[in-house]
Amino acid sequence: MNTVCSSARPYTFRVNDIEEHASASPRIHLYLSPPRRDTLSQTLSQSTEMGVSEITFLLSDHNDYSQKEREPVVERSRRVLEAAVEQCRAPHLPQINETWVSVGDALKTLKGPAFFADEDLSRSGTLGLTPAANFKPHDVLALFIGPEGGWSPKERDLMSQSSDVSPLGLGPRILKVPTACVAALYQIQLLSKGNTSR
Repeated sequence: MNTVCSSARPYTFRVNDIEEHASASPRIHLYLSPPRRDTLSQTLSQSTEMGVSEITFLLSDHNDYSQKEREPVVERSRRVLEAAVEQCRAPHLPQINETWVSVGDALKTLKGPAFFADEDLSRSGTLGLTPAANFKPHDVLALFIGPEGGWSPKERDLMSQSSDVSPLGLGPRILKVPTACVAALYQIQLLSKGNTSR
């Protein structure tokens, strides 16, 4: 039987200040084919700093995570996100989804325009988005970042054939995944500011 010590004194708490934070704008859902270990931690930390709202891991044709590995990756990633939010004092903790999805399944659930980092467009020296990348301020934008081995032809075809998805060039160099995330997120945020000012 549990007893409560009668000599225990009640505590009184006073709220000194309340900070209200607006929702992240734009809201960006990152679909990421996760790299391994430290590179994944760096990618998640930098994406949090850049204001990502939600993260879903992709079952890409060129990544090799087994079913057994996926759950620990999600748990470890959750801890990385919590540390990143504390470090950069971000107002919102990104949501991370436990279910990994294929590119095809992800495309079926889009809630707004999407962009995919396109190494072919980058190699051509093109930097930026296609003209089809128009959206409204309240849209949830999606960003697809592929594996270090690049998109497979099938994945590239799926994204290229979708009217909601625009390729995104990141310049002439092949970027590592953490750098590609930062560069792509920065471009999307710039485009968002341009769209909201129209």
